[in-house]
Amino acid sequence: MRKRFCASMAGVLLCLFCHAATAGAENLEGTWIARLDDDYIKLTLVVFEEYIDRDWGRGHDMQFTHRFGRDELEGLFRDEERERDREQTQERRLERVAGVLVLNGDFGKKRSIGDFMFEPSRQFERYLGRRGIRDLDSVHMLHLFLADVNEDFMDRLEELGYDKVSSDMLVSMAVHGVDTDYIESIHSLGYDYISLDKLLAFRIHGVDEGYVRGLKRKGIKDMSADEVLTMKIHGITPGYIEKMEKAGFGDVPPDNLLQFKIHGVTPKFAEAVRNFGYKDVTNSEFVQMRVHGVSFEFIKRISELGLIDDLTISKLVQFKIHGVTPEYIEAMRDAGLGDRDGSEFVQFRIHGVTPQFVEDVEKLGFEDVSASKLVQMRIHGVTPRFIKEIRDAGFEDISLSKLIEFRIHRVDAEYIKYARKLLGDRKLTPRRVVKMKIHGI
Repeated sequence: MRKRFCASMAGVLLCLFCHAATAGAENLEGTWIARLDDDYIKLTLVVFEEYIDRDWGRGHDMQFTHRFGRDELEGLFRDEERERDREQTQERRLERVAGVLVLNGDFGKKRSIGDFMFEPSRQFERYLGRRGIRDLDSVHMLHLFLADVNEDFMDRLEELGYDKVSSDMLVSMAVHGVDTDYIESIHSLGYDYISLDKLLAFRIHGVDEGYVRGLKRKGIKDMSADEVLTMKIHGITPGYIEKMEKAGFGDVPPDNLLQFKIHGVTPKFAEAVRNFGYKDVTNSEFVQMRVHGVSFEFIKRISELGLIDDLTISKLVQFKIHGVTPEYIEAMRDAGLGDRDGSEFVQFRIHGVTPQFVEDVEKLGFEDVSASKLVQMRIHGVTPRFIKEIRDAGFEDISLSKLIEFRIHRVDAEYIKYARKLLGDRKLTPRRVVKMKIHGI
């Protein structure tokens, strides 16, 4: 089909190209397919690899898809009167300021296919050059053609305050559909001085007039362009706000809505938390719960252990932060520390009081040790090994309080041996050893 197209178009293209006085973007060739819809024609162009510049990712064909009004490509599909000509290759030309697109191929009733030739307009290239827009290749020009960029478009851009447009920006605007109607609609929202970069970002992420006005109807007003963009990127839609309102989140500030969306505070999650009796949870607390993984399942497990009445939202978050899991609580209870409140379990976890540590201390003869004493032992490094060393040094009946004091003042087995040499066995007591250490003896 490609060879047939090239042969049949040779004469026409010669006439089209002979007016070019200076070198510019070269012509493009490729294949096309068009599908007819009720309201529009969807045209897909595939540019052959050899026409693709390295900057565009040379090494494969390049595809463009664009929607046209049915009247723009009238005759691209076969009707009843042309049914008898279905075996003949047909042609359709579309001329715009940026160039000429010639479609050649087999035209069907709902689907047509064939080869195409695109000739960029040298005259429009020169016009753009005079406006400082240069170095446009054939692919750039095809983008401008599909977006129907013309002199009127450029003049209107200047009227809207954009008199300096780079080549890259103009092509990006064409690719993403930033036309003057879109710009005017954004200006009408109060963003008169918004940059082209920001307009492009708006278009890419789907920010339009309807979206912003919908937010305003929900009470979110006076937002900067950056704030609007952030809201859209994270999915803060009028519909989302309405769902949160129905879940009891009325008049939530935009910053809180963003935090809700980012961290997964949903109506379902809020309902589950409230069902456990937490009726007055703040927005910040909901966010903290999600940030640290306080899930419905976690609360349920803690509730089954009988601790829920003792725990605030803040304490639940601390449980998660410090690793106070249901399994940890059960293990500590099995180790004999059953009747403890939430704060004590957090302190245990912070300072490394484990079931094994409790068991080892009990084996050394220290039973019913208080929670605060266990924490102090871990803080100051009173380990089972340390206790054994002190006992081996002669203090077999030493208390936990005195062991903690030894650790605080850096009294170890070696120092006890040294003190014993100075004072003898009879005069040596834990209290005297500590005083010696304090006074540097």
